[in-house]
Amino acid sequence: MGYFWNLYWLRLKAAFRSPARLACVAVFLILVVSFGCLLPQKGPSGLTVGIFPEEETGEAALTILEGNGDYQIAVYQDLETMEKDILTGKLHCGYRIGKAEEPQPVTVYNTEASYLRPLLDQLVLSAYFEAMTPHIAQDYLEQRNLKGDITALLEKQRQEAKPLEADIRSVQGFAVPPDTTSQSVQPLLYAVLASLFLAAAVLEALLPGEDCRQRLRLTAHPFANAVSPAMATATVHLMALLAAEGVLSVILPDPYYPLTARLTMLILLAFVSAVPAAVAGSLRGRTAIATLLPPWVLIGVFCSGALIDTAHLPAGIGLLRFLSPGWYVLGWMRFF
Repeated sequence: MGYFWNLYWLRLKAAFRSPARLACVAVFLILVVSFGCLLPQKGPSGLTVGIFPEEETGEAALTILEGNGDYQIAVYQDLETMEKDILTGKLHCGYRIGKAEEPQPVTVYNTEASYLRPLLDQLVLSAYFEAMTPHIAQDYLEQRNLKGDITALLEKQRQEAKPLEADIRSVQGFAVPPDTTSQSVQPLLYAVLASLFLAAAVLEALLPGEDCRQRLRLTAHPFANAVSPAMATATVHLMALLAAEGVLSVILPDPYYPLTARLTMLILLAFVSAVPAAVAGSLRGRTAIATLLPPWVLIGVFCSGALIDTAHLPAGIGLLRFLSPGWYVLGWMRFF
C-alpha cells in the first residue's frame, strides 16, 4: 500500500504541474462561469399563466395573483391574443376574470397540455373570492343599513360562501406539454457543464506531456500502476468540479437541484471522467482526435433532455442520447 499511495501523491503533484491540465481546467471554469452569467433566470416552476382582467374586481384579483412567486403572470387586454399564446405553448393556460354579476365570472381557457390547470383554478378562484369579499360585505351592510364589525362579517361571509366554479373552455389546437427539465435553465447549465468537462478531460489527456507508462511497466505492482493514476486524475477532476459548483452557487443563489444530488453527481462525474481520460492518454499526441470533441459536446447538450424532451426526437436521433453525458447527469439528479 505504501507504493500505491506514494505513486498517487507523485501523480497528483505531476497533475498540478502540468500546463496542459491547468490550462484545460482554467478554460473549463471560464466557460462555466460565462454560461452561468449569460443564461436567463426563471422562477422555480417556469409556468406562465395568462390573465385577462375586466373592471375593478379583475384588477384586484390580478394584484393578489401577482404576489404569488410560484408562477409568472402575463396580463392581456383581449381574449384572442391570449388564446393564440395558449395554442403556441407560450401560456400554460389563461383566465378571464369578468364582472361580478355574471353567473360564472371566472373563465379558464386551456388545452390538453394544461396539466396543472386544476391547481391553478383553485389559486385564481381563491384570489377572485378574496378580491370580492370586501365588496360583498359592504353591499350587505348598505342593503340593511347596518353598522358593525366588518372583520367579523367578512369571516362570516367566508364561512357561508358557496364554492366557486370556473367556466372551463378548451382552446382548439395543440400545445406540446413542457418537460419538467425545462422548468428552469439550470438543467441546461448542468448538461453543458458535464459535456464540457468530459471534453476538457479528454483534450487534456490527448495533449503532449510526460509519459511514464513505460516506466510503470517495469515495476511489479500492476494494480497500483493502473488504479493509482486514475485516482489522482479523478481527484484533480473533482477539485475542478467542486470549484465550478462553488462559483455556480454564487451566481445561482436558488439551486434547482438539492445539494445531495449535485454533490453525488460531481463525485460520480469526476471518477467516471477518469476512464475516457485514461483511454485518451493511450492516444497521447494524436490531437487530430480532438476535432471530434466539438460535435460530441453539441450532441451532449442537444440530446440531454434539457432543451427538448428526448421522447419527441426521431428514433435515430433519439438514440444519440446514450452518447450524451448530460442525459446521464440529469437522469441521476432527477432521483433526488
